[in-house]
Amino acid sequence: MRSAVVFLFLISLSLAATVDISATVTQSGTANMIVKAEIPDGWERPVYLNLSGPLKSVIVKDRSGLELEARTTNEGNRTLVYATVPSDYLEFTMISDSFTTKQGGLWIFDLTFGMSENISAMAASLKLPGAVSLKSTNGAVGGDGSALVISWKARDIDTAHQAHLRAGYELTEQGFDTTLPALAILIIAVIAAYGLFRNRNITRATAKPATIPPSPLPTTPTQPASPLVPLPSSPESNAVFKTLDETDKEIVREIMAQGGKTTQAHLYLHTHVPKATLSRRLASLENRGIIAKSQKGNRNLITLTDIIKK
Repeated sequence: MRSAVVFLFLISLSLAATVDISATVTQSGTANMIVKAEIPDGWERPVYLNLSGPLKSVIVKDRSGLELEARTTNEGNRTLVYATVPSDYLEFTMISDSFTTKQGGLWIFDLTFGMSENISAMAASLKLPGAVSLKSTNGAVGGDGSALVISWKARDIDTAHQAHLRAGYELTEQGFDTTLPALAILIIAVIAAYGLFRNRNITRATAKPATIPPSPLPTTPTQPASPLVPLPSSPESNAVFKTLDETDKEIVREIMAQGGKTTQAHLYLHTHVPKATLSRRLASLENRGIIAKSQKGNRNLITLTDIIKK
């Protein structure tokens, strides 16, 4: 009898679903989420997801990418998403504004997730928007080089329980559009150039032309022109440069474009790297000996080392 119970228990585990959840949150709090569910022996069986909040849209596909019929129902403050398993796999793509709430300057992502099937293993990840300051979470903290990523793992979730994914964060550059200061600088530069051009024209119009005597013919051979100073070589062929990712390459290219030395403020204005990420990247490049940092007044000077210049 005991062996039969153990056998049935092992069968139930082997037929349990495995779930992978990947979500990203925009600066406005909208969550874009993909749920991939492997459902053994799920042939033509109806299943549903149990989510803590309404959805703006949902698309369900099979393993080949064919879109399937799906429906949603609301039970209290929860949403059930129904679909029929064609064989052993379902993929749910969902958009929702209900998984995040804002309390003052604090954003809170809070999702409980369940399923009509027992779940043997679940892995979930949440990518936070841009430069943020993480305040709390019940997951593990990591990153992909451009943003913070929170991850969760759980095992043996039965149909009576749900997984709880939570993270509280603040936007360190909330609502800050880096195109605005660049546009302001461009407008100021155009105005200044126009003023300079206008002043020069006025000066030329009022000034008396000077009489310039003709230059005498040279009596000695002219000296050869000085050779041109070579521009810095492109870093693309440098072996160390090739090992960098695209974000670090963008930073190094901009420093090279400024003759191998510039300021951190210049890099922030002329690259697409957020301020907090830029500070981390520069610290990493300095640790690897690719750049050298120094202080001049209240400015951080960034200089390429010979590792890249070679």
